[in-house]
Amino acid sequence: MTIDLRKPIENIVNRIPEKHCAQLGRMSSAWAFFEYCVNVIIWRMAEISYKRGACLTAQFPNMERRFDALAALVAQECEDKTFVKKIHDFAEETIHDFAEETHKLSLERNRLVHDLWELNPESGPEKKLIFGYKEINGAKIEHLLISIYEHIGAFELLAKDCYDAMRVSGKKL
Repeated sequence: MTIDLRKPIENIVNRIPEKHCAQLGRMSSAWAFFEYCVNVIIWRMAEISYKRGACLTAQFPNMERRFDALAALVAQECEDKTFVKKIHDFAEETIHDFAEETHKLSLERNRLVHDLWELNPESGPEKKLIFGYKEINGAKIEHLLISIYEHIGAFELLAKDCYDAMRVSGKKL
């Protein structure tokens, strides 16, 4: 017996509303932009070209490892003993806290991006398969998109703090 895999795909993919796909696309693009911003800061702080930097950060399996790298870059720059504790605390606490918030967002984003979506024509709302169905509507996707935009804004402030911390140590970026 052969299984026609096209049939289930047609039944699922063709019933997903364009508006829903557009919401997922905007949310995915926002997350990709956030990852790029984090990568650029790492490349600049490591003083390597974007091409070489992309080769390195592409090997990091998740955002947590990127923030570990960022914290390490900030901490290793400070050789002046008067600033070591301040810089170390900043790297360990501020960057770590931000990484935890990023992880929470990434879990939400991963579920929305990687789980199977299906529209129930009888009930209407979008749902996703998680060993059963769970209702997810467009408002949840928009809320996550706004959270990602806000997180990008918070990262801009964190990046400025990282640059400031490195400048205190005499580093010119």
